Amino acid sequence: MIGQDGVYLITGGLGGLGLQVARWLVQEGARSLVLVGRKAPGEAEQATITELAEIGAQVLVVAADIAEAIEVDKVLATVGTLGRPLRGIVHCAGILDDGMLAQQQWEQFLRVLRPKVAGAWHLHTKTLTQALDFFILFSSAASLIGAPGQCAYASANAFLDTLACHRRARGLPGLSINWGAWTQVGLAAAEKVRGERLAQRGMAGIAPEQGIAILQWLITNLSSYAQIGVLPLDLQQWRHFYPKAANLPLFADFEQQQEIVHPVSRQATLLEELHTAPQGERVELVSTYIRARLAQLLSIDVARIGTQIPLSSLGVDSLIGLELRNSLEDQLNLVLPEMLIWKYPTVTALTELVLISIPSSGSGKDIGSPRLPVGEVDTPNPNESGGNTLSKLPSVAERAVQPSATKAPSALSLPATTTERLSAREATHLDKWIIRFQPRPQADQRLFCFSYAGGGAALYRTWSKDLPEHIELCAIQLPGREGRLSETPITRLSLLVATLAEVLQPLMDRPFAFFGHSMGALIAFELARQLRTSYSLSPMHLFVSGRRAPQILRPKMVLSNLSDTELVQYLQERYHGIPQAILREPEALQPLLAVLRADFALVETATYTSAAPLTCPITALGGEEDESVKPEELLAWCEQTTSAFHLEMFSGDHFYLRQVQSALTQLLGRVLTAVCQQRR
Repeated sequence: MIGQDGVYLITGGLGGLGLQVARWLVQEGARSLVLVGRKAPGEAEQATITELAEIGAQVLVVAADIAEAIEVDKVLATVGTLGRPLRGIVHCAGILDDGMLAQQQWEQFLRVLRPKVAGAWHLHTKTLTQALDFFILFSSAASLIGAPGQCAYASANAFLDTLACHRRARGLPGLSINWGAWTQVGLAAAEKVRGERLAQRGMAGIAPEQGIAILQWLITNLSSYAQIGVLPLDLQQWRHFYPKAANLPLFADFEQQQEIVHPVSRQATLLEELHTAPQGERVELVSTYIRARLAQLLSIDVARIGTQIPLSSLGVDSLIGLELRNSLEDQLNLVLPEMLIWKYPTVTALTELVLISIPSSGSGKDIGSPRLPVGEVDTPNPNESGGNTLSKLPSVAERAVQPSATKAPSALSLPATTTERLSAREATHLDKWIIRFQPRPQADQRLFCFSYAGGGAALYRTWSKDLPEHIELCAIQLPGREGRLSETPITRLSLLVATLAEVLQPLMDRPFAFFGHSMGALIAFELARQLRTSYSLSPMHLFVSGRRAPQILRPKMVLSNLSDTELVQYLQERYHGIPQAILREPEALQPLLAVLRADFALVETATYTSAAPLTCPITALGGEEDESVKPEELLAWCEQTTSAFHLEMFSGDHFYLRQVQSALTQLLGRVLTAVCQQRR
């Protein structure tokens, strides 16, 4: 089917999957390829293209947005210049932008749809008169079995599935392949955490050589099929993580076959265990289940999940919160609040909610537990293991009005002139300011990370996985958010950096670097200057992301004084809005608006003072589609150092770092490793 006399077109041709397909086509005898991508090939992509050319293939690269009809015309015109007929199309283009459906803005949804839906449709309509041997659509298992947070991606791939059926009905070639996650290449591999999460939930990865062998077999043997799923799936494990999947008709036959071939003994649900457990053991039973489930979802040691550690400080986000809620609902046969982790932010609170929500058993035996007794609370350090016995903890209602006593793991004495209006307790607890999601006490470098306005340390929960072992990531947790929600946010930059310099100085006993995004970049820069002045210390590298150079002054828009309605409207228009699920929950919205106002006030009142440039290298980073920060404003950071300067741009908007996390953290690791080697 693949020959030297035809041209083969691959969209997404410069991505990992596209290049794998290109290499296979050439190995099978193809000699004319057209690879379509949004950008020019990078160094790695060009190396593959050169390799194919050395084999004897003619490879043309076309930069085009296939979601635009006129751009597809340009691509097909390029195909025509080769003097050979177009014989095959492989549509690999696609992007991810995950988020809960209630939180999606149409622009975000459309961004995922365009390359898949519009791109495929243009390829279909503009090649109807051409005698193609195959028209392959790289779809996803997301449209077959679903995936949390991927409503847009599942919809886009469902269109590909339907288009393949439409083409087959018209007598045209068409095959949509619902691929599972590929390893080493593809969207799941680009974000290591995504691939690991899928594997943990029962969907193993497909090695590139396996995927290509399957593709070849499908093209050769299944020419009459319009759609087929290719995914290594442990159905029992998948159902354990996604209980509602059990009701999907798609799985009915698989369930019956699995039970015949591999009979599975049924495990008792948590509700059944509670019905038979003595009253005194039920608190521990529920707490143990919640901690174990969170450990699975977060891929961390269960010992790190203390019973009163705020879940947000462990990196629990809305997707993980949804999966935890689904598991509890399935195990307990009840409906729990939508914003579960906002309303019940600790294992203790969740345990109490469960015990007072469960109805009595059929025998009339009451499962519900009385309020947990009040006692002194020993709050665990988020960076250490262990937890407390739940029987010693106060109830949710009592904790709301009664501050808990804490034992500080380490206290630093700060002068009153530094802390000003900060209480001694707020300013001196080192582990309130630093969260190490993966402690590495033997590391010889530390990377301190600062979040954007309204954000917290949870942003950096999974970054350590892509950093070398010799780098310990220390996420900065500012007052007023996540685990420090009850504290007053700091609204003056000078106060914040003076306090941070004093608090963090003991951890600067080894080479360290700063990374800050948006507001965090401003904090990191001013902190570097404060350390130079107060302690003659300097980071070995400064990474500033999504923030214009401080010497570039703009008229300041005063956001901190906007009404709630005005502030929400601004955030929706400028940064794709606040999640709808939060907007519906005043208890969740008000704390978020409070910390946003405080952070905006901090930025609005900050004044730039000219001083000698830093002596450490600076790397500025940004998103290519970020409308709030221009590349030349990032480039201006070069004026703030007497050392080396680099500018790195990534695909994405202002919050590009969520979309390219793995590539970004790997870059940080390479840079810091090189700096460390130069110092030796």
